[in-house]
Amino acid sequence: KMAASTLVCLFASVALAAAAAAPYFHIACIDGETGNGVPLVLVRTGNYLEYYSDSAGNIAFFEPGMMDQPVFFSILADGYHFAAGEQYPPPYDSGIVLTTQTGGSATIVLNRTQHAERVYRLTGGGLYRDSVLVGAVIPPTVTARALMDIPSGSIGQDTVMVANYRGRVFWAWGDTVCPRSARQNNCDNTGMYSVGAVSCIPSEDDPTCSPLLPPELKYLSDESPAGFHHPHPLAPIAPMDENTWLSGLLVLDAGKSNETLYAFYFKNPGDAEIADMKNSLPLYPASRASRLARAHAAGGQQKEGMARWDDATQQFVPVSVWPLNTSWSLDKTVQLLGPRDQGSGYIYFASNGIFARVRATPSAMTSFSAFELLPGYGKVPDAWGAGSVNWNAWANRYLYLGAGANNSMYVGFADSLQGPWENGTVVASHYLSGSSCYNPLHLPHMDMQGGRIISFACTYTAMWSNTIAPGASWTSCLFGLNNRQNCAPVVPRYEYNNLIYRLDLARIVRL
Repeated sequence: KMAASTLVCLFASVALAAAAAAPYFHIACIDGETGNGVPLVLVRTGNYLEYYSDSAGNIAFFEPGMMDQPVFFSILADGYHFAAGEQYPPPYDSGIVLTTQTGGSATIVLNRTQHAERVYRLTGGGLYRDSVLVGAVIPPTVTARALMDIPSGSIGQDTVMVANYRGRVFWAWGDTVCPRSARQNNCDNTGMYSVGAVSCIPSEDDPTCSPLLPPELKYLSDESPAGFHHPHPLAPIAPMDENTWLSGLLVLDAGKSNETLYAFYFKNPGDAEIADMKNSLPLYPASRASRLARAHAAGGQQKEGMARWDDATQQFVPVSVWPLNTSWSLDKTVQLLGPRDQGSGYIYFASNGIFARVRATPSAMTSFSAFELLPGYGKVPDAWGAGSVNWNAWANRYLYLGAGANNSMYVGFADSLQGPWENGTVVASHYLSGSSCYNPLHLPHMDMQGGRIISFACTYTAMWSNTIAPGASWTSCLFGLNNRQNCAPVVPRYEYNNLIYRLDLARIVRL
């Protein structure tokens, strides 16, 4: 039986060898400011053949009947503008004529119109598909999963969570997609209990584990009796026919022998809530409590509480069950506290600002009453949306990162956890494509230059693109329904996967 690692190397070698003889025309899309490749650039021919750049900004163009001749390409990208080539007034797209020489190449230089640089896609299949096809250089940390992560068998992950645990970065995601399973089946149900991976903690002094490189994710995976690999479920909490989602990852006694990882878990009411969705009842502004009440009335089950990571089984085990119909849940943990708060003995949680805290003790993790809501703490402006909070040493303030109005990412600051939050700035936008990038998360383990340069992740999707239409709900563009009117186009490989952005705070902050 061939080992998974051997299969990955063999697969990559065959793909790279095949690429050398392939008749592709290589289009490289680069950031004019940094020279880095730009992912998610749409290149479209006059007859509407569409190609999207991969994580390295590369496109492998091959179209019988359109090779070795001049071809006009429209160039479109959220947060970027193509200023060269042929310019046309709206509604027409500007672009460039390229001679699509077999085995040839061309470079498209884009002017960034937003503060944050889109640097790569973190999850999903075909991360560097086009780079492989044209024989371009691939970052060494992702060579093994340039086309697909074979050990886990996954091609897409929703919302990301991270925590530094026992000398490694612990990653967890929500819904997960596999090639052999319908999107809604969550990898034959193994992806419905959250999935995870680990990677090294990056350092600016380590060229093999640099924050400038994509992380070398090592997914926790299992093998089915049929020989297929699938993600290892992190929280298979009964009842097993209902999804389990994780959030609020936190670590107690970091760096000590008794270091422990905890997470908040939530089991949705299953079929009752799905029926709720199909009836187009809005998720917002109706409260989660009222939705759950309707679900319970229809026979659904809801369970939530805290769970502790078991290193032996590589799974979260519940240590508490919260009361039914709790109208709030933990979201994102504040991982970096400022000097005044480091000795408080509390762990804080953020969503639209700081909203809850708990004592940093094992006993508190088992008691619902230990978790304290903080209504007196200031919320961020509604336009900033939900997001994460961490102390930023370079700015000497707390930094808020949210996904808010007009499909945009906001960054704002406060001197304390109580607020007030101010200086909100749009740092990235997905307005042009109509898609959004939701559940954003600042990744503090990837900060550079003392926090001046930060990285953040978000889930790119067209799922929310029709929420402003009259009578529409968030389910109007949900998965297989996204061919409905007013839905943004679904981008192959990028849909329902995590993008990574990098931001130099010196662009928006003056010390």
